[in-house]
Amino acid sequence: MADLEWDDNDWPLAYFITFRTHGTWLHGDGRRAVDRHGRNIYGSPRIGLDPVFSVKMERNMNSDAVILAGTHRKIVDAAIRGVCSIRSYGFVAIKR
Repeated sequence: MADLEWDDNDWPLAYFITFRTHGTWLHGDGRRAVDRHGRNIYGSPRIGLDPVFSVKMERNMNSDAVILAGTHRKIVDAAIRGVCSIRSYGFVAIKR
């Protein structure tokens, strides 16, 4: 049997799809984040705790944070399940 070493160049075993709505996960708040300027590549460092940056991000928001109501969460659930079905992706779980 071949040696089963992990190779980062292989196709992923699974996809973890996640998203946040506007204003619910600000850069610098300690939960670490990625951005569109180079910190969104697998294995690259993420933005860590930076209270000054977090406050700046909050002040720069042009509207309140968006929290999805039950109806909106059901729509997102249906959209994710629909894409998985159309693309023949296995679907394991969704956390609401």
